[in-house]
Amino acid sequence: MSGFYRRAPSKKDRLSPEQCRELLVSASAELTRLETVLESLPSGILVCDERHQLIKANKSAVRLLPLSHSEGSPLWELILDENAAAFFMRVLQGGDKILDRELGKKSPRASRLPSFCGDPPGG
Repeated sequence: MSGFYRRAPSKKDRLSPEQCRELLVSASAELTRLETVLESLPSGILVCDERHQLIKANKSAVRLLPLSHSEGSPLWELILDENAAAFFMRVLQGGDKILDRELGKKSPRASRLPSFCGDPPGG
């Protein structure tokens, strides 16, 4: 379905108003489904843009790695834990993509925060 949405802008001039409306309704429903899946995952997911600004953090990520405020700043500026913030700053400024990394916490639980910074794989 995502391929359909990627191709839709090139066909916008050929779509009727009703087809445009149906496309928007369909895209909105798809976005809602994806948001529901993302928020229901037990693993923390962080999504950053190419400037390392946090654009999405699911509930598990916020619970496991408390953030000072919402999306829109470089990830390391939002992380309250100094060690985790330093880790993300070092890795992200080094240009690495983090696909899976476990961050230990002082509590008995460990945080599992898969992250995509920049373009996700296949994106």
